[in-house]
Amino acid sequence: MKILEDLSKNYLIKIQPGQKGYKFPQSPGNKKEWARFLIKDPKGVQNTMFEVCLGINIKISTSPLTTYAADISIHSPEQTEDPDETYVIAIMDAKYKRHNHKALDISTIREFAQCARDMDTPKSAINSLKFHNLTQLKGNCLITNGQVLKEHEQYCINNKIKQVGKFDCDEQPIEVIG
Repeated sequence: MKILEDLSKNYLIKIQPGQKGYKFPQSPGNKKEWARFLIKDPKGVQNTMFEVCLGINIKISTSPLTTYAADISIHSPEQTEDPDETYVIAIMDAKYKRHNHKALDISTIREFAQCARDMDTPKSAINSLKFHNLTQLKGNCLITNGQVLKEHEQYCINNKIKQVGKFDCDEQPIEVIG
């Protein structure tokens, strides 16, 4: 995964097994069951700085029966097996496009913006997360291998989200707005 590879330039990355071992969820699941990545300080006692979880359910504290499962969620190091939004620093969702010339649509952007508001992200702790080359990914990112909708940049800024386009394996430079 490109994001973890980039973070590994500044951190030690460890996989923490869940109750099901070193497996990741194929659909939204409970955090305690699934593996996650611990982002550790590479020096000294190697304290956990962040957790990166894939597809786990996160409760909304004001509506505890309502959950959201971002494709990627970055958590504070206070480990809890049943997180709500207070533990979440930033969220990222991926939207694959069969044809990479296709763009995100405004309804997808709005839905992601609402999820970011529900999670009350990004939190200030995101400022201490050190990416190596992907520094533009600091925050709530809606990631696609397709195109971004440039005309909605102000909407993204207003809602503290970023559209990340051309994010795939063919070495194109990514495009970030918001």
